[in-house]
Amino acid sequence: MKIVPMEAHNSVGIVEHYYGLVQRAYLIIVAEIKGISKEIALQIAFKALNNTAGISGIIPTLLVYGALPQLSEYDAPAPTISQRLIALKKAIAEIQKLRAKRQVKNALNARNGPSTNDIHELALNSDILV
Repeated sequence: MKIVPMEAHNSVGIVEHYYGLVQRAYLIIVAEIKGISKEIALQIAFKALNNTAGISGIIPTLLVYGALPQLSEYDAPAPTISQRLIALKKAIAEIQKLRAKRQVKNALNARNGPSTNDIHELALNSDILV
């Protein structure tokens, strides 16, 4: 978790990236379950996001509750529960794809090698150990 000041322009992208995932999950759920209320669709979208491992590999639901709640195959769920479960699984799969793309993008944009900032701050004709 990273705490940032309100309207911190250098950290707005972090928040926008998170809500982009929520929006994508929400759109998948609304498309899969016709006539679902906006509140329930938003709850399912956040559940999909919280049941998916983040960039650091931590699953928020598992971290908070110590286990992932699951439906047993022997239970006879109502049709709406089955529809919600299918939509939730599709949303989780999409979030995993988006996070994987983000990780690859971040890895490709990362600078490799030692930091050379100290060298640039040296005065002219300074002794350097090579």
